[in-house]
Formats: sequence, structure tokens, C-alpha cells
Amino acid sequence: MGVLFKKPIFWIGIIIVLIIGLLILVLQSTSPKNLKNISPKISEKSKSGPKPGTCLILEQKFCSQEKRITIEVQGLKHEYIAFNLPPGTPLFARFDGLLDKTKESDAPFSDFSASLTFNNYKSFDIIRGDFSFDSMLQKNVKQGEIIGYVGDTGVKDFGYNVLYLITTAGPNGPIIDEGKMKELFPKVLK
Repeated sequence: MGVLFKKPIFWIGIIIVLIIGLLILVLQSTSPKNLKNISPKISEKSKSGPKPGTCLILEQKFCSQEKRITIEVQGLKHEYIAFNLPPGTPLFARFDGLLDKTKESDAPFSDFSASLTFNNYKSFDIIRGDFSFDSMLQKNVKQGEIIGYVGDTGVKDFGYNVLYLITTAGPNGPIIDEGKMKELFPKVLK
């Protein structure tokens, strides 16, 4: 038996058996059956998970739960679409663009703010409220991609946990895009 261990063919055979065993393990662990249990990252577009509804930023079941509110900040009136959404509700990118996230600390807002722009902030969407992101880094996102989730801290701005605003380029900077807001939220913006 001692002579068998000294032959190169024996060791080559052992190595081949080990390689085949490892290949079988790797192929089994990456089969579609096993991969379906791996949840996507926040920034990935889910193929079978939640999808944006007609309002493009939420699942369809939440699109009609909006309220229109007017907020006065530093003497200027802002029209927001407001929601009270359950924790874990995904927020989607309305279009391809740059997502910029910040921590809000100035009155009257608290918690987080996200801006999504496709033209260097000439026009942009603003989402404010109680939500979380996979990271606070700026990044490019695709339309329909999950950009964050409604949080559960209990923080509310003006009685709502999510505020949404759409702007467009105006002659003196961004202005509220009433047309786009009416298109996405026709129930409250008649």
C-alpha cells in the first residue's frame, strides 16, 4: 500500500476527484432553485418582487393613498403629495437619473431627503420623510429601481411619513411641475 502513495498517477486521480466534487458543489449552490432564496439589494431592480404602479414611485396599492398638502417654508408655499405608508414600503425611481440623499435636520423637515435628477438639478423629484437607503452615497439609478424603503422611526413631517414633490426647469430655477403631478396623482390634483 505504501508504494501506491508514491505514484504520481494516484495523486493526479485524487486531485481530479476533488476538483469534480468541488465543481458539483459550486453548480448546485448556484442553481436557480437555490438562488431564488437570495434577496436583492435595495438598489437592484427586482424581477419578481414589488413593481411600481401608475404613480411610478410606489406599488399600485399605495398610489391612490395620497393627500395634497401645502407647506409654507421661509415665506414660500410648496405643494406636496403626502403619504402615510407602512414600514418596509419600497420607493422607486420615477426615471433614470442621479439619486442624491441627505439627512434633514432643519425645520420644518426631519429625517431624510432624496433628490432624483436627470439634468443636473434643473428639474428633479424630492422625497422627504421616514425612509432608509442601502447607503448614503450618490448613485445613478434606473427607472423602476427600488431606491429606498419607508422606515419605522415614527418621524412625521406635517403628519405624514413621506412627502413627494416634482419640479421642472423654470426661468429662475426649478418650479413645481403641476402637469406631471396631475398625471401621476389625478385623484388629488384635479
